[in-house]
Amino acid sequence: MPNIKQQTIQDRKQLFTDVDRQTQEVLTTVNELNIKSFKSSFNNVKNFFNTALFSLGYHKGFSLKVKDFISAVPGAVIDADVSVFTTQNIVSNLSFNGSVSIADTACITFDKCIFKQTTFVEAGGKANFIGCIFEQPITNAGISADVNVIGCQRSSSVAHTNVTVIAELTF
Repeated sequence: MPNIKQQTIQDRKQLFTDVDRQTQEVLTTVNELNIKSFKSSFNNVKNFFNTALFSLGYHKGFSLKVKDFISAVPGAVIDADVSVFTTQNIVSNLSFNGSVSIADTACITFDKCIFKQTTFVEAGGKANFIGCIFEQPITNAGISADVNVIGCQRSSSVAHTNVTVIAELTF
């Protein structure tokens, strides 16, 4: 009959072997998919529907000038200003340390993002913020129907300007 201590050591060795094998399988799969992550500013490679996945860490700011779908792994931070100029953009899971500017020609949805600076929407610009966190309020120069805050949180005691708010928590 094996010693309990010896059996535990064997179980742990097998566990590490299994984890190493699974890690290698995941890395092989990711390499086969040829997924790109951006350590610098995002560059549009097509005229429409670019997709990008930002990796963990700090990244430069960017401008969205065509239809883009941007997402990120947890812990991805945009450490500079961001500008949005066009329609049909979706940005998910990013934290913005710089300001975000939305032009009068833009239409964008932010999903589960964190905004540490002011977000400014020019008159005519349209934006939806879903499940986001704001440390500073949104300033909308246009009508309130063009900017919607849905199920978000705000740590600032200053209210958003010209924004339709549905279920926002303040803390």
